[in-house]
Amino acid sequence: MRRNWADPMSKTTRATQMLTKAGVSFTAVTYDYDPNADRIGLQAAEAIGEEPHRV
Repeated sequence: MRRNWADPMSKTTRATQMLTKAGVSFTAVTYDYDPNADRIGLQAAEAIGEEPHRV
């Protein structure tokens, strides 16, 4: 896999690839990532205004 350094944010992950392969619909959203967050998943949920179980 080649990385496009002009666009540092990945558009796909192993998780999104698996969801696509399984035919599961999902919406990818962007948010301000905090590399110092204690719990990245909880920080992501808070950043996009979703309940953690939905992220």
